[in-house]
Amino acid sequence: MTGSGDIDADGLAATTLDVSVTGSGNVDAQATGNADVSILGSGDVTIGGGAKCSTRQMGSGTATCK
Repeated sequence: MTGSGDIDADGLAATTLDVSVTGSGNVDAQATGNADVSILGSGDVTIGGGAKCSTRQMGSGTATCK
């Protein structure tokens, strides 16, 4: 996602997930396998489902995997 806005995909289940946030957007999602999270800016990403997360962060954004 580029810019501002929110994506609420918490009700969708994925095995693998690739999330990239550039700007101030927030993402909620589910993954059961691997999740690759990249945040450039102030966006926050929350991954549920017990995924093994790989994160890259530049800026004030946060990535939470649970």
